[in-house]
Amino acid sequence: MSKSVMAIAAGFLVLSAATATAKPVSKCILKVDGKSYINGPCKYDPVPSWMGSGGFQITKDPWFADISIHEDEVIGWWNGDNVRGKIVPGSHAHSSLGPLHREGACFVGPRARVCAYR
Repeated sequence: MSKSVMAIAAGFLVLSAATATAKPVSKCILKVDGKSYINGPCKYDPVPSWMGSGGFQITKDPWFADISIHEDEVIGWWNGDNVRGKIVPGSHAHSSLGPLHREGACFVGPRARVCAYR
């Protein structure tokens, strides 16, 4: 087997393993500045430990949000971009949801509500 074929196969295995970690949950909510972006079934994916213990991402195309849980704070990010006054989905979760606190299956703050129910 050539090195290029082996490299492609290895890349496929890494990609397959990464997508296999996402788990569907029965309901997710992503509400930002009073508007719902996700309200229904979605994918739940635990995030790497560098984002904090218990951190996760919820996804329902085209929207997603990352929750980063640390010892003394919880911070959220999402992929909403403000383009000429309109919120459109971006490719990265680089828009801050600000500090959040836990309320049951949700993380809530002044701007946002992010929930993942099983």
